Amino acid sequence: MNILEAVLDYSRRGLPVFPCDPATKRPYTAHGFKDATCDEAQIRRWWKRWPHAMIGMPTGRTIGAFALDPDRPESPGEPDGEAALRELEKRYGSLPPTHTHLTPGGGRHLLFALPEEVKIGTSSGRLPPGIHVRGEGGYIIMPPSVRRDGRKYELAEPLDLFRFERAPDWLLGEILAAKGHEVDDVVDVSSLIKPPLDGHGGSLDRRWAQARLQNEMHELAETQKGGRNIRLNRAVFNCAQVVPHGLLSESEIEAAAVEACRKNGIVRDKGIASVQRTINSAMAAGKESPYLMEDVAARRVERIPQLTVMKGKAPRLTATDKPDRVNDAEPMLPSTTDAWNAFARPAVPSFPLDALPLTLRAFAEERAVASGADINAYAMAVLTMLAGVVDHRVVLKPKRYHDDLLISPVLWTLIVAPPSARKTAIMRDAHRAIDRLDERDIGAYQVAVAEEEERAKAEERKPEKVPPPRHRILTDATSERLCDLLSHQDSGAILIRDELAGWIGAMDKYGGGGRGAAQDRSIWVRAFDGGPYTQHRLTAGDRRVRNLSVAVIGSIQPERLAEMGRLDTDGLLQRFLPVMMGDAQPYRDDERDIGVERALTALIDRLDLVRPGTFLLSDEGRTHFARFTDDMTKAGRITDPSPAFGSFLAKLPRTLGAIALILHLVDIAEGRCGVTDDVSDQALAAAERIVREFLIPHGAAFYDLQTGGQAHSRARQIATAIIKHKGPIIQLRDLMRATRALKGMTREDALKQLFSFEAGGWLTPVERGPYNTAWHITPNLKERFAAEHEAEVRLQAEIRSRIIGASHG
Repeated sequence: MNILEAVLDYSRRGLPVFPCDPATKRPYTAHGFKDATCDEAQIRRWWKRWPHAMIGMPTGRTIGAFALDPDRPESPGEPDGEAALRELEKRYGSLPPTHTHLTPGGGRHLLFALPEEVKIGTSSGRLPPGIHVRGEGGYIIMPPSVRRDGRKYELAEPLDLFRFERAPDWLLGEILAAKGHEVDDVVDVSSLIKPPLDGHGGSLDRRWAQARLQNEMHELAETQKGGRNIRLNRAVFNCAQVVPHGLLSESEIEAAAVEACRKNGIVRDKGIASVQRTINSAMAAGKESPYLMEDVAARRVERIPQLTVMKGKAPRLTATDKPDRVNDAEPMLPSTTDAWNAFARPAVPSFPLDALPLTLRAFAEERAVASGADINAYAMAVLTMLAGVVDHRVVLKPKRYHDDLLISPVLWTLIVAPPSARKTAIMRDAHRAIDRLDERDIGAYQVAVAEEEERAKAEERKPEKVPPPRHRILTDATSERLCDLLSHQDSGAILIRDELAGWIGAMDKYGGGGRGAAQDRSIWVRAFDGGPYTQHRLTAGDRRVRNLSVAVIGSIQPERLAEMGRLDTDGLLQRFLPVMMGDAQPYRDDERDIGVERALTALIDRLDLVRPGTFLLSDEGRTHFARFTDDMTKAGRITDPSPAFGSFLAKLPRTLGAIALILHLVDIAEGRCGVTDDVSDQALAAAERIVREFLIPHGAAFYDLQTGGQAHSRARQIATAIIKHKGPIIQLRDLMRATRALKGMTREDALKQLFSFEAGGWLTPVERGPYNTAWHITPNLKERFAAEHEAEVRLQAEIRSRIIGASHG
């Protein structure tokens, strides 16, 4: 069997292949193993171009197998992988017969079935030197490939016996374990911390990282069922972000996480393999999104707490001196220090950039520096931009058995900014990134039309209709044009407008209004959710749209907010995700990093090829999504600063699902997971961080701005009362007596005000349910906000002094 016959045989078995250089084993194709295919025509083209190419095959989920690769030493002193493997088999038992190749160097490729419950990459774990593993993200050379020196890869069995056996548990344990640690042993967390970097207790950055690890693992150990896997994802991801700087090692993070998972019971319930899979995934993602060292220095505290670790107990920090946790979600309305400023509106938090994949984060950072525009707006714009590229028939089904809720990757983002904020740069970059795809397809369409007309003319017939191209961007935002365009495509589109006032004006919302305006609004409200729609026209007849689905990104000036407020009557306003854009900064004319733009371009190209399909959540993910939905349903009763804000919160579960789906699709496009995988717990956790830490506070500021800031003042009064209260439990009656803003309210209205403090982690209900009127106060709030509290006291004293002085004057 020659090379071409063999490679075609592999493809017909459903095993994708790609060509590799016989001298270096490197792929000939641009994207390496990611270009692997079973398409016979493509394979023939490749081997016609490179007839002597070796056969590459990706390992991992693509073929459902990983390869064990024990090497023979080619020179003195090199490790003997085959000898090491024989020693392991003597200790644990022989490996089962499985599909095996003989390599030119005297080694083997043993292919084992990839277990569904674990993720195996290219790490050899605790295996001896000389034994390599090829899993997700790797590839092997297949027989009968011939190296340039004439040496061959050969089958150790007939091709008809091509089967992958399950690897024994001992082999999986060695691969998944961290070097130097017995995974099944109980580990004292304190013993896993590296020695100090110097003789004086280590650098401040290193000690900050140690404290961070202790905090994260303590919280993980105390997490209950329903949120353990997501909390594990988050804890490992947060700690792994400092691994590239040498502040923590993978082994100490992994061992501490395993021990914490033993304490919270997930190892017992799910098994060590499931825990290790989550750790591996979160570790890789965290290392890919490292903290900038200046961020570490800015976020750590100068007074590093003493680590107190008692054997057999979860690690804790001394209660008097905890550092701020970098990634903890802030309260929804009372936003940390800014909740204390008596004369300014509440400041809004920054976008959690580390929740973004590195490609998106790098683009947002590079463009923000080059333009001087707010990076937070850029980050949200990048996510929304991808919502305009991905086919809107790709959906997330968050329920196991029911499909009444299918979430498409649709986001409506409203950037609130003054004219001088350079928001135009953001809209221009979003438009340019997508428009090149439309320009390409329109060009191809025009060529096809011209060719069809020439053929028809030569054949003396009428030209056949050429299918219209896909339009991803909407520029004409009338409902008539929207339905016309989407009647020819089911993939949805995105509306990009530098100033949304014109769009709203077209619906007569800045002017009078009428039946036409109401119809326009109803069409756009429907376009947020997607699905079939029939446009009834008097003269031209009905027009059928199979998927009326549109993402939106645009901006508006703050002075127009009062006019936009009237849009909340039909829910149009509440569908937007407001971003309170910061002031423009001086731009830097640094040399452009072409690699950043190329990486985003390649990502967009791959996302554009994603075909329609349905993605699911894991069991833990479904539980967490349901809890978030319950939280937001409860939050929907909030009427302050306006009922529209409560309605905005109630729509956030769909936003959470859309962002998680987009992040998961990016992971697929960049090869971090397979096209058949569920939306990962890590993507869901990252999406929830974006929603809780960024979108909810910005939404609160947006609706508060419309009502003149009353909600911020009320939140500050409640926060002050909580801080000043003596005792671990506070009653509703205590708050109503101590807070002027709550006096005169009904119990139900007062409880609505306090929901934000529950969601923000200030208060924990003593009893679950709608009738709870007592809360546990989060420990150390007074210490955490001591400086703010003192500033508030001084401010009130100054105000009283001014009032008294004025009255006496």
